[in-house]
Amino acid sequence: MKHFFSRTGVALACALGLASCGGGDNGQLQISVTLVNVTKPGLKLQNNGGNFYDVPPGAVYSFPDLIPIDGSFDIVAQGQPPNTTKCEVVNGKKKATNISLQTIRVECTLITYHLGGTISGLTGDGLVLVNGTDKKTIPAGTTSFNLTVDPGNGGAVTGKVPEDAPYGVLIFNQPAGQTCTVANGTGKMPAADNATINITCV
Repeated sequence: MKHFFSRTGVALACALGLASCGGGDNGQLQISVTLVNVTKPGLKLQNNGGNFYDVPPGAVYSFPDLIPIDGSFDIVAQGQPPNTTKCEVVNGKKKATNISLQTIRVECTLITYHLGGTISGLTGDGLVLVNGTDKKTIPAGTTSFNLTVDPGNGGAVTGKVPEDAPYGVLIFNQPAGQTCTVANGTGKMPAADNATINITCV
């Protein structure tokens, strides 16, 4: 009988959720975070004042610790990948619901660099260069260029390229009365400005 009551007492203690029984975490929900521009290590994330976890590069990070169905989350970012200027948590502090768990994300801002090179023989107007969705018109007489476009007045700067991103510069529109060709127009962006593209117009 002693053995019977001993086992019963242990079962009751576990039912009450005592940590000594192991498995004290009664969470059932996993927190997953959508990652934006996390392409290198360096970011750490914490939930509800717990441990900071290293976040590997990727599109989604899932915390190893679960939270209760009626619980809440409070996600904090620490550090950032070396190729970013900042990382911010969006929708990171709420009560856990099916909707709120799908809106958590960490957005990092990538460091970007100028992409350009040299132009020879350009005498006509109308030359337009393109890299992906970025376009830039190059005036006659230009001998060096980059694809950066800064509209000013707080407008979005376009044409700069982040480290390790592929690029492919093409002629979108030829200048009046001339034909231009591109050399060294494709590659992977270094962690610096790149002026290795050569354009020749005849």
